[in-house]
Amino acid sequence: MSTPREKEVTPTDNDHRDKSCFRGSAWLSLLGAFLIQFSSIGPIQAYGVFQDFYKTELLSSHSNSAISWIGTMALFLELTGGILAGQLYDHGYGREIILLGSVIFLLSFFMVSLVHVNGYYQAFLAQGVGMGLGASFIFTPTITMVSNHFLSRKGLALGILSASGPLGVVIYTVMLNQLIHFGPGFPWSVRAAAFLTAGCMIIGNLLVSVPSTNKDTNPSTLASSMRVFITNPPYIIHLIAGFVAQLGSFFPLFYVQIFALQHGISPKLAFYGVAIMNASGILGRSLPGHAADRWGAIKVWAICTFLSGALTYVLLLSNNSPGLILFCIFYGFFWSAAISVYMPVVAVLTPPGQNMGKSIGFACVPIGISALIGNPIIGAIVGNDEHWWKGATFAAVSLMSAGVLEVISGHLYHRHTAVTN
Repeated sequence: MSTPREKEVTPTDNDHRDKSCFRGSAWLSLLGAFLIQFSSIGPIQAYGVFQDFYKTELLSSHSNSAISWIGTMALFLELTGGILAGQLYDHGYGREIILLGSVIFLLSFFMVSLVHVNGYYQAFLAQGVGMGLGASFIFTPTITMVSNHFLSRKGLALGILSASGPLGVVIYTVMLNQLIHFGPGFPWSVRAAAFLTAGCMIIGNLLVSVPSTNKDTNPSTLASSMRVFITNPPYIIHLIAGFVAQLGSFFPLFYVQIFALQHGISPKLAFYGVAIMNASGILGRSLPGHAADRWGAIKVWAICTFLSGALTYVLLLSNNSPGLILFCIFYGFFWSAAISVYMPVVAVLTPPGQNMGKSIGFACVPIGISALIGNPIIGAIVGNDEHWWKGATFAAVSLMSAGVLEVISGHLYHRHTAVTN
C-alpha cells in the first residue's frame, strides 16, 4: 500500500527526478546557492553581535526593543520579499534577481561600517532596509532553484542549503566579535566581513544555474494564485503555525549574548553563545532533511518546533558556563531543524499544478511579518529591567503552540490524501 508521499509523483516523474540528482549543474547550483546564502543569511542572523554592541556602545541611548527593530526589519524584508522574487523567478528571471539581490546586499553591508555613534537611522536604513531588501531577492529564488533541481531528494538538498545559514552565523559571529572587541574596531570589522561576503557572492553567482523548465508557462495573477492556496486548509494552517513559531524563535538568538553577560558568564564564552547555537544548527539543518524524506516533513517539523519551545525555558537555568553551552547546543539543533523543514513542508502541501516559486513566496510572508514584530514584542516584554522569564515564556508558548497547529495540519493533509486516493 502506497503512502501519501509516494502518491505525490508518477513513475515517469520519479525517473526524471532520480536522474536530476546526478546532474553536475544541480550540484554546482546547490554549491553556488550555499555560498550566496552563507554570506547573506549568515550576517543577518548574526545580529546578536550587533544587538550587544549597539546597546553597549554605538547606540547606547536606545532601548533593546528599538535596536531589535533593525535586525527584525532585515528578517522581515528577507522573507516577505519572497512574493515578488518568487513571481520574477517563475517568469524566467531567476539568475538576474539573485544577482541584483547580491549587489544590493553587498553595498548595504559596506554602508553599515559608516554608521556614526547614535546614528540609529543610518543603521536602520543600511542594515535593516538595505541588507534585508538584498536578501529578499536571494532567499526565495535560491530555495526555489534548488527545489527544482533536486526533485527526488528535495528534503536532503534543501537541508544542505539551509545549513549554509547557521554556518554563516558561526563564521560571521566569531569573526565580528573578535575583530570588534579585540581588533581594529567596528568600521573595519564590518568591512572585513563585507569583503568575505563579496568573495562568496561572486563565486556563488558564477556557479548557479536555473533549470530551463522553471519558466512559468501558465502565468496567473497574484489574486488567482492566492485563492488556490487559501482554499487549501493544511497549507494555510502550516503558514499560521510558521507565523506563531517565528514570533518567539529568535528570542535566544538575539538575546543569549546579553543574558550570558548579565549572569556573570565570561565575555569570551558569552560572545561565542550564538556561534555555538548555530554550529549545532549545522547538523540541525542537515540531518532533519533526510528524516523528512523518510518519515514525512510535517511530522518532523511539528516535533522539532514543539521541542524548541520546551527548550526555551532551559535558558533561564543557564546561569553558568556548562548550562549555557548545553542550552546553545540543544536549542540550536532543534530550532535549526524546524527552520530547515519548514520549506519542505510547503513543497509537500503545495497544490498540484501550482508554481513552487509562488508557493514558497507566499509561505515566507507570515514568517516575515512575525519576524518583524516578534523580537520588538519580546524586547518590550523583557523591558529595560530585563525580566528574562517573561521573554522565555512568550517564546516557549509560541513555539509549542505552533507544534500543536502543525499536528492539525498534518491530520487534515493525510485525511484529504486518503480520500482522494
